[in-house]
Amino acid sequence: MQGIVTLFRIQVKATDPAAEDRTWEVHRRYSDFNELNQRLAKAFGEAALPELPPKLLLNSDVDIAERYLELDAYLRKLLQIKTAAFEKQVRFF
Repeated sequence: MQGIVTLFRIQVKATDPAAEDRTWEVHRRYSDFNELNQRLAKAFGEAALPELPPKLLLNSDVDIAERYLELDAYLRKLLQIKTAAFEKQVRFF
């Protein structure tokens, strides 16, 4: 028996001055965020990264909605770090 899996929908918008803007969506689990954070911590050091919200023990609708906002804030802060924003692992994510 498998448990419920929560996927977070991320809308990505690429702005290219020479071309049209492109927008697409990806879906990621919390474990995907955690794996990305661990890899970046090895490359840049944990102190250089925004804090990843802790894993939830319960997945109520309210908790998931709050987690979505926390992960959105994490990604926005991460993308403000120029060296991290252009890192291959972040672009692949």
